[in-house]
Amino acid sequence: MQRYPGRLARIILWRHSAADRTRVKPDFTREPKDMALTLADELIRFMESGISLCAASRDKRLLPSLARVLACRVECQQGRVRLLLAKSQCEQLLRDCLASDRIALVLSDPPTHRTWQLKGDGVQVGEPEPGDEDCIRQHLADFAITIGSLGYSQGFTRALFEHAPDEVVALGFTPRQLFDQTPGPRAGEKIAGEA
Repeated sequence: MQRYPGRLARIILWRHSAADRTRVKPDFTREPKDMALTLADELIRFMESGISLCAASRDKRLLPSLARVLACRVECQQGRVRLLLAKSQCEQLLRDCLASDRIALVLSDPPTHRTWQLKGDGVQVGEPEPGDEDCIRQHLADFAITIGSLGYSQGFTRALFEHAPDEVVALGFTPRQLFDQTPGPRAGEKIAGEA
């Protein structure tokens, strides 16, 4: 499994529309609401590797909801991110995401604490697709290796992500903002996206 040390300084984000696709400088002024962030290949590999994935939202009283994500798939052509979750562990999150049309995805590499946050909207909930269960199995195996390097057992990973295959739900969203959330002086710094 490949790790991604250091700052992902070479992240190149693109603005795109149905008509054209143009490179923008990393100052990222306000983008129209219909423009999704297109994520660089390096960030996509990080997202789909054996990292910790948590999704969050909030209700109308601004009370947070949070759930662990079983796996993540980036749909580059559609400009969407699909999360696979265990329904029994994310019912409040699903309600809040659908009601607010807002979601935050935290991506963290436990050994290095390298952490990114994607915020998005356009939330849709659906059924898993062919290949999703294989994606979950691969992510959980990779995650077990990642935290195994920190002394956690495979049994810990199984217990943390225990779910029945028929309770998997897919949650898709359009990424709009990217933040560096690695602990330190740059935590919370917006890397890209609309204001």
